[in-house]
Amino acid sequence: MSRRLTACTFAMLLVLCALGGSGSASAAAQPFHESDCLVLNAEQGLVYCYESRGVTQTRITPTGRFVGITNFRSSYTVLLNGEVIETGTINQHNLEMAEDELSHVFRASNVNTFTYSDPETGQPITCTDTVLYVFANGEVRHDAHDLRCD
Repeated sequence: MSRRLTACTFAMLLVLCALGGSGSASAAAQPFHESDCLVLNAEQGLVYCYESRGVTQTRITPTGRFVGITNFRSSYTVLLNGEVIETGTINQHNLEMAEDELSHVFRASNVNTFTYSDPETGQPITCTDTVLYVFANGEVRHDAHDLRCD
């Protein structure tokens, strides 16, 4: 499960980088494509590789509120000493509204599908995690996960 949390953490980092962009009154949708491999633990040979494609659009409303919307799909692979131990995809939609550089609303809804080998049988197990996270007015309003594996 800690590998799962690591994948979600990197997904959120991608989102925050994508939303950090424009400060103009209204910006055209900006496509993005990123890929990288990150060494999570050199001693254990744990490496996380990803490729992410999506689009971000930001604007400033007439009242001065920042609105950022990002949609992306990311695929990732987790390697342990060069052997694939997990693969997955993340489909995510994010909305951020901020005023005076303070986030008033951040909403993320995503579907994460990942496959890993059962440590006892070696058989692949595929799971789908549906997530809804809403932060509004200084507090977490929703943090719901529905994890199902076959």
